This record gives sequence, C-alpha cells and structure tokens, in this order.
Amino acid sequence: MVWTRLLKFTWTFAASSYSFEFTSADKGSEELGPGRHANCCTVIFPQRMRASRFSPSRQELLQELSLQAEALQRVSHLLLEKNKISSTDILPQVQRTREVLLFWEACVSGSSSSPFLCDADSFCATLRKCFTRTRWRPSSRARRKKVLCARGNAAGKAAAALTDVERRVDCAAVFSRLLGQLQAPCRTVPDLRPVCCPDRVTLFQLSAYLRRWGVQDLGAHITRLSKEERILSALRSPKRRRTLNKLRGQLVAELLPLGCTLQTLAALQVDANHKVSRAACKCLCRAAGVQTFRNKAVIYYTESLKSDDIQTQQGSCLALKCLKATESVDHITEMCRATDGALRSAARETVLSFGKRGFQAFQKMEQLHIAVEEAVYINQETEITVL
Repeated sequence: MVWTRLLKFTWTFAASSYSFEFTSADKGSEELGPGRHANCCTVIFPQRMRASRFSPSRQELLQELSLQAEALQRVSHLLLEKNKISSTDILPQVQRTREVLLFWEACVSGSSSSPFLCDADSFCATLRKCFTRTRWRPSSRARRKKVLCARGNAAGKAAAALTDVERRVDCAAVFSRLLGQLQAPCRTVPDLRPVCCPDRVTLFQLSAYLRRWGVQDLGAHITRLSKEERILSALRSPKRRRTLNKLRGQLVAELLPLGCTLQTLAALQVDANHKVSRAACKCLCRAAGVQTFRNKAVIYYTESLKSDDIQTQQGSCLALKCLKATESVDHITEMCRATDGALRSAARETVLSFGKRGFQAFQKMEQLHIAVEEAVYINQETEITVL
C-alpha cells in the first residue's frame, strides 16, 4: 500500500514539475528538487525491501517509506493548490520552528539557486556557524571536576585523568556525522551502497530526518549527537576498556544509537586485548536491558550478517548473543556453514546460547545440510550409471 502511494506521488511529481514553478528562482527544480528526491526513493527502497528477509528490518523500512510518502503527498497537494510554493510550505507545522526556518534559510542563502536544496559544504558550514558555540559550552560537571582537580582532590584528579578525546570531540566530525545520517535512507538498517547525491542536501531530507529521530529542538539533538561522537571517539582510543565499563544505564539509554557506534561495540568483542573484549561483551549484555537500544541494535546486527567482512559478521554474531536476539536465530544459523572457522564457531556458540529454540534451529540446519549432500550424492551416482 505504502509503496503504491509512493509510486503514485512520484508520477505526480514527474507530470507536475513541468507545469508548476516552485519559486521564480527555482527554474529547473524538476531535476534537483522533489522530483529527484522521489526518484531516489523509488530506487533505494524497493532494492532494500527485496534484500531484507528480517521482519523488524522490513518494518523499519516501511516506516521510513511512509515518512517519505507523506512528505511527497503533502507537496503534491501543494502543487495542485498553488502556482508557487516556498520552503516553509514544505515543512509540517510542527517543524516550522524559528530555529529550523532560520537554519535552512542560512543554508540556501549562499550559492544555492533553489530554496529546496543546498550544497553539502554549505550545510556543514551553516551547522558550524549556528551550533558550534552551544555545543562547546562546558557542562557544570566538567567545571566541577576542573575545580576539584585544582584543589588537589584525589577524586577530582582521577576524573581529570580522562584523555582529551573522551572529554571533547571535533565539531567537524559531529557535523559530518549528522550530514551522513541525514542522507542515509534509513536510521537503523545499514546500507553498504553510496547515497544518491552526497554533494546535495534537500529540504525533504531534513524534514524526514527530524521526523525520523523525533527532533523537536535541533540544537539539543546536535548536543546529543556530540555526546555520542565523544563516546565513539573514546571507544576507539587506548582508554576504550574504561569507557566500556562506564557505558551503563542512563548513558546507554541516551545513545541514539548510530550505526558506527554499534559497529564499534561489535568490533571490540573480537579485540586482541581479552580484557577489552570481555568488557565489550558485558557492555552489550547490560545494554540488552535498554529496550530502545536493543530494538535498533538487533536490526543493525542482523543486517550486518550480510557484510562481506568476516570480522563484521563475527562481531555481529557475538553481539546478537549478548542481546539474546532469538528473533534472529534463522539468520545466525546460516553463518554456521561459513568457510571461516572463527565465524562458524561464533555462529554456533550464539545459536546454541538461545536454548531450546536455538537447538531446534541448529538441528534443522544440520538436517537440511544432510539432505542437500544426499541429493548431490544421488545425482552423482545417477550420472555415473547413465554414462
């Protein structure tokens, strides 16, 4: 149903973009405005739906597709009602905040010839101009640690012993991460292919992103994103074991979590340092109790089993074990016949950790494999007899 609606709206844009003018300055917007956004949707989502057999992943993709369809439907109605529409008309009422409108106006006020899109460089530059000061304001907790350290307090010294990478993060990395998330077709299901137009940002992408993450305050969202980027940097630093041990409770609940964060946590389970790998496993086991984190992580790790990288597949298997993701058992079972020994061992360990359901899935896989081998053997005998 949703897919049919999107196709209908795409056809509406293709037909109407030649008879309606978005603004007087937006000639040729049929190539770079809503029409291109709709074309990207019709290319990306059917391929993703066909590639995924995991029910939660398909549900996530359908929700994302519904967001895109609603945006295109709103614009198609505007095209029929008005000869000219502005960027304010495109955004839903809830997103027409002063902060968002001024931010987008700044994005397109430079070299952009359309009010509906801007260059990626201009987008990042505007982010840096509008939100850097807010992000870099030190927290009261950080100031308190600094004071304690200055007074010679032992606890303050221990707190201040954190490396710079744990306490601060490059703003360019945060804004680059935001740009990548905004251009991604889905927040949870990983996509190994490049985005449609990496050098462009459309107003439709921004609107979908704000709805996707439930953003009401863009500045607060960027602050939250910077905190996760700081944690991600710490997880990739020599102090990664300490950071893993501190990731618990509310700190886990505040994670978005981003795909790169989930990927890093999975990779740390197979870290050469055994203390780090054990800390990563314990961290994911604790995170399994945070439902919002678990739901997104299970989808991401299950889809990551399709990766061509052996280490990514192995880390995903172990992560699903920590999360007790019995709903992914059929997909993990497929890894039990992998050619790589470490991956095969991790998959079997994960499947059998699921108890009765895992054991049944493992037996079913073994029986299927035996049946395939017998069929191949019978075909070989038949061929020899005929010859």
